[in-house]
Amino acid sequence: MKALANSYLQDGQKHQILTFALEEVNQNADVKGFVNPPDGILRLGDIVLCWPLVLEEASRDEMLVDEKVCELVNHGVEHLFGRDHE
Repeated sequence: MKALANSYLQDGQKHQILTFALEEVNQNADVKGFVNPPDGILRLGDIVLCWPLVLEEASRDEMLVDEKVCELVNHGVEHLFGRDHE
């Protein structure tokens, strides 16, 4: 996770989750959209969780690990849909 964060964010922060949208860009109009492959399955992108931080946060928040994973994956999907923290 540290290597991914350093490569893509260069912010020196710990991240429990990173998302990478799988988008196609129209070079003529700068239009972005999700990749629609021939098999018809919409692929939004990737969600990467840092397992040690997931365990640490679940313990701190007194949650089951499964619940914390679900919370973080939902958060990641929101990011893939383009919703930010602000």
